[in-house]
Amino acid sequence: MLNLVNASASSDSFGQRLEQAVSLHMKGVDGDAAAVLQAIQMLEALRADYPGNPLVEAYYGSSLVLIARDKTKPLEQLRWSNQGLKILDSAVAASPNDLTVRLLRGKNAYQLPEHHFQRTQTTIEDYTYIVGQHMRGNTILTQEEYSQLLYELGDAYARIGRNQEAASIWQRLEAPANSPEMQQLARQRLQSLEGKPAQETINQNSPLSALIEMTRAIGGALVSWSDDGKARGKKDKMSKKEQKEREKERKKEREKNRKRELTQAQRKKKEKVAAQKRKKIKVKTKTNGNE
Repeated sequence: MLNLVNASASSDSFGQRLEQAVSLHMKGVDGDAAAVLQAIQMLEALRADYPGNPLVEAYYGSSLVLIARDKTKPLEQLRWSNQGLKILDSAVAASPNDLTVRLLRGKNAYQLPEHHFQRTQTTIEDYTYIVGQHMRGNTILTQEEYSQLLYELGDAYARIGRNQEAASIWQRLEAPANSPEMQQLARQRLQSLEGKPAQETINQNSPLSALIEMTRAIGGALVSWSDDGKARGKKDKMSKKEQKEREKERKKEREKNRKRELTQAQRKKKEKVAAQKRKKIKVKTKTNGNE
């Protein structure tokens, strides 16, 4: 797990309070909605005591996006997400060289649907900066976390049709320093780009009324969106009905096949008996002739 507390902030009461808030935030990332609310309470107190601190602001903005994840009404999800993103943007503007602040904004932007928020470019900007610093030896990431970040950067490029840049990033993941699983994943994504132009236009426009599709993100995912429950239930019912109809059809077909096979077996048996009778008659006739 990423250690997203600056070393300089962890030596005093501020650092201890922030570390507790970060711990709750990470539990929230893993799906604990109650922990998100607790994190927000602690971060609001820190904001009051240390106004304008970019790191506190970044975690607060990220926590608001987590609130959006746990809302059920699309407009509320949209409102909380935009509020969180606005605070994250301000935190990066105040401290553009802070890797933790950049990572928090980049991760949030990566998880948001591009066709609703158009924030993939934000992910590319933040991740590119982090990658550049990592290559200079200034990093907060382990090798595994860095590989994941590179994969997501490539995915962000592909998401907006910048295929050549996506391929360039994924090619780095074929290096031995990355895990075999990541190398394999990178090769699969590179294969998916074969035959595609270096850059293509991806239609990201969709009705706002279609907002929001929920898929609970795993591990470091910071936000997810939900399908309409009624529509999904209706689809499930239709699916079950169709399955029953198909099962009936399959049952009828199996019955027909059994009857067909039985008929064929009976016909073969009759033919065999008839053949045996003809053979006996032929033998008998031959014997009588010899006499």
